[in-house]
Amino acid sequence: MREYILWLKSTNFEVAAFYPYTSIVCNRILSQDHNYKSDEHDFLEKFGNEVLEMIVQKGLKIDNKIVVELKSKISNDFFCFKSNIFVGFKDGCISVGLGVWQPDAFTKKINVKF
Repeated sequence: MREYILWLKSTNFEVAAFYPYTSIVCNRILSQDHNYKSDEHDFLEKFGNEVLEMIVQKGLKIDNKIVVELKSKISNDFFCFKSNIFVGFKDGCISVGLGVWQPDAFTKKINVKF
């Protein structure tokens, strides 16, 4: 079952941070693959395009190997997120995960927090 379709909607989130080139999603829970089209491929394509639109509206530049941190706007007695999610764009593939990896100190200095 693809439960992520029920909660992983761009309208449920707001941008918490932007991690520029070179940033990569780690602890992935969903990911596209270059070699085959997975069940979540089309879903991630649509979701990823919506996330990119969110960062363009904030005046940020789309590039390769970027990550967007999303914070949930949903909070009620039955449905509550305890951690942010990370959406990454690397070499034409979109990934959703629970963390971000950055290889150097320079990249960390130019992160944008909201």
